Amino acid sequence: MRPAERRDQERQELRRTILDTARRLFAERGYEQVTMRALAAEIGYSATTIYHHFPDKHALLDGICTDTFAALRDAAGEHLATITDAVDRLRGIGRAYCRFALAHPHHYRFMFMTRLEGEVLQRMLWKKEAERGDPTRDGYALLVQVVSGVDAAGRLHPRFRDHHLAAQVCWGGLHGILALELDKSSDPWVPWRPVQDRIDAMLDALIDGIVTP
Repeated sequence: MRPAERRDQERQELRRTILDTARRLFAERGYEQVTMRALAAEIGYSATTIYHHFPDKHALLDGICTDTFAALRDAAGEHLATITDAVDRLRGIGRAYCRFALAHPHHYRFMFMTRLEGEVLQRMLWKKEAERGDPTRDGYALLVQVVSGVDAAGRLHPRFRDHHLAAQVCWGGLHGILALELDKSSDPWVPWRPVQDRIDAMLDALIDGIVTP
């Protein structure tokens, strides 16, 4: 490998380390509580090094959002590429979502369990506005599209002709399973069943309620 290529690889690896560490710290401590200096100390570099990659905390947040949502969207899209049956696609997107969450708990906590408010939230939404409603770039829009496919196949229960309602019920049910697994599964008070059993049971319950026989 030539020196220039090696330097570029090292730069990309450091950028990945910064993003992964920041995502974990934001999820554990909250966005407002994490400073660039604290992030630098966590990975063993100076704050100046962090600023070479991300000029401020807003830029770091933008990078995390872009990286994380793209990874989830790609994971779901890749899984659905080989599924043609409308109901199987609904089950498939649910499984892909859960697999991603369990494989990348810090990604999931940051995306769906970390509170962002005020200017920070507005900035993030503004940055992503161009992706909104595009199933190739917006994971929620992809879920709504899959629900619409179930309706087009004549399999959606009349109560759920509001595709957003059906999508949000599916999302909420699976999120409950995942949130409990990520934050409470070490609690010995509850005799937890295997997480995959809980996911499969929730998917069965959701699809039985949303899809007509």
